[in-house]
Amino acid sequence: MFDSGVGGLTVAREIFAHMPHEEIVYFGDTGRAPYGGKEPDVIRSYGRQICEYLVGTHNVKALAIACTTIDALYSHEILRTYGHMPVVGVIRPGCAQALAAESVGLMATLAAVNSKAHERTFREMGADQPFHPQACPSLARLVEEGKAGQPETYHDVQTYVSNLLTKGVQTIILGCTHYPLIMDEVRAAVGTRASIIDPAAAAARNMRQELHTRGLTRPAAPPNHKFILSKKSPVFDSLCMSIMGYVPDALIHSLEP
Repeated sequence: MFDSGVGGLTVAREIFAHMPHEEIVYFGDTGRAPYGGKEPDVIRSYGRQICEYLVGTHNVKALAIACTTIDALYSHEILRTYGHMPVVGVIRPGCAQALAAESVGLMATLAAVNSKAHERTFREMGADQPFHPQACPSLARLVEEGKAGQPETYHDVQTYVSNLLTKGVQTIILGCTHYPLIMDEVRAAVGTRASIIDPAAAAARNMRQELHTRGLTRPAAPPNHKFILSKKSPVFDSLCMSIMGYVPDALIHSLEP
């Protein structure tokens, strides 16, 4: 599984909960994070490099796209190249959970919003209710910089959420896996005026079903997880301690030529 940085650990947390015996190889591209403000072709090239590395070097049996921006811009190519194995993203699970809402808001990176991937997926599912995307260009960066809980983060979240609430949204999809790491700020801004959807748990359930259907479920045994970062992260250790109860030895491996 992979992400532009540490946000994908929110999906890893759900995989641990739903599939405690599965082993993960986690790649966080912390050296090039955040992705949301980069050009689409650059983001696609990052996605290609990461998939080639995980499949070619680590021989993974499935791919969890824990980066919403890559899911938005490159998932079709990943499915075309690696369709012989389970490939699960985070956009479809999030949209599926919002189908019953009368008006839906989306918080996501600029690249994900500009791709219109969420709204396109939402419409493909038969939904016709209002859909309001909100680009949140600063939030992934603030998480990667370890600024969760700081006034700057509360201010920016409040600004983005207010833009959605003034449009009357009933439900807000967290369209970036970094955002659950600032859930306190999001909840404070939203209050009781809308529900919040974190797609991570649904994505983990989808992966569990895919592995079961294809006969790829790992037998019950203690897992040996691997964590790889492209650059040392100031928040990785504390997040792992919070999520897993220990700090793994993360390999530092850059994919830059």
